[in-house]
Amino acid sequence: MMKFQEAFNNRDAAAIGAILTQDAIEVRSWPADQNGGLFYGRDAQEKMFEADLARNLGKMVNQLVALYPIGSAMCEIADSN
Repeated sequence: MMKFQEAFNNRDAAAIGAILTQDAIEVRSWPADQNGGLFYGRDAQEKMFEADLARNLGKMVNQLVALYPIGSAMCEIADSN
């Protein structure tokens, strides 16, 4: 999580992609026109973060809310400010 936050704050979508697994999934609850929706896989998420960074979002500060094992994977729920 700290590596992700550092890569985001350095505006480095490729570094974010390198942290993710090939089958990573991100679900965003906001509308698609605001870069929300379901993003499956490393490539889709790297493009999603490129779009985020192009909108010049401020510094990210994440707070871990919950971490759940799901089979051999993990589900992270975080609150981003």
